[in-house]
Amino acid sequence: MLRSLREYYEEEGKSMKRYDTSSFWEARYHRKRRKNINTILRSHGHIHIFLDVGCGTGEYLTDMSKFCDEIIGLDISFNYLKRVKNLRNKKPLLVQADAQALPFKDKCVDYILCSETIEHLPNPDVAIREISRVAREGFLISTPNFGFLRALMTKISKSFVRELDKNVGHINILSLHQLHEKILKTNCKIKLEKTIHVIPPIVGEKLHLPKWMSYFFDIFELFIAKLFLKTGNIAIVECTFS
Repeated sequence: MLRSLREYYEEEGKSMKRYDTSSFWEARYHRKRRKNINTILRSHGHIHIFLDVGCGTGEYLTDMSKFCDEIIGLDISFNYLKRVKNLRNKKPLLVQADAQALPFKDKCVDYILCSETIEHLPNPDVAIREISRVAREGFLISTPNFGFLRALMTKISKSFVRELDKNVGHINILSLHQLHEKILKTNCKIKLEKTIHVIPPIVGEKLHLPKWMSYFFDIFELFIAKLFLKTGNIAIVECTFS
């Protein structure tokens, strides 16, 4: 990036919409990932201190507020943090900082979520080490996977994929295997790893697909997930220290 990481996301944070975007296909993509992540997070029941690294506008803070005593949202962009909604039952602690240099003591947070963040960082290894350093019980990382659809699209047009990544600030796309190897270097135990197959928003938008077709894509995504277990376009890895 020509601009600094902070400058880039301060600009983006002024108005970028994901979960409440007017694009049906983009909202569907984020909604499916969010549903999968929340299922994993809520399986833990009560969490004392929860930290979302790269929290953006704070959707996961809202989702987890009922299940945690303390919730912390961290983002490099002050403009994103300003858009975090006030929660009914508790007020999150908001911290402006770089995921590659977390301003917390070792093992001071029970559980950490880092969703769709490390692919935006020049040094994802550093961010993973920082998350592992601060987490006491465990953490979950979600990031785009270099899976079946990305490999296919790259073969068709590498320049098109590069332009898509540039437009959304993706500078480090890892395969599930690469993510697995980087996480293991932090001496944690991998509790769960999976991928999700979701049609990329650009497909629905460029082809002007009607909303009703999402029903058929739901079926197709379930089918392809059984054929290609770990090659979906979203990777999720959960780790524990116990």
